[in-house]
Amino acid sequence: MKKYTLENKPNFKYGDMVSVDMKVMGSDVGILTGKIVGKGSEHIIDMWLIEFDRDFSPTYPYKVVSIIHTAIIVEF
Repeated sequence: MKKYTLENKPNFKYGDMVSVDMKVMGSDVGILTGKIVGKGSEHIIDMWLIEFDRDFSPTYPYKVVSIIHTAIIVEF
């Protein structure tokens, strides 16, 4: 499994489908596929808003999550 790094930042467009290693985000749900719906931050660390087909209830009842680019798996 290859992931993006600080030197190898992704250049996504809205609507792109991506796979995310949720373990990096502190979740035990494994690898999830979601859609890029926005940019979370342009600052030091790249953050992308990703919409998943599920929510993360009860502690996070939303389908859109801000994900650091180093949790996104590189597709070949």
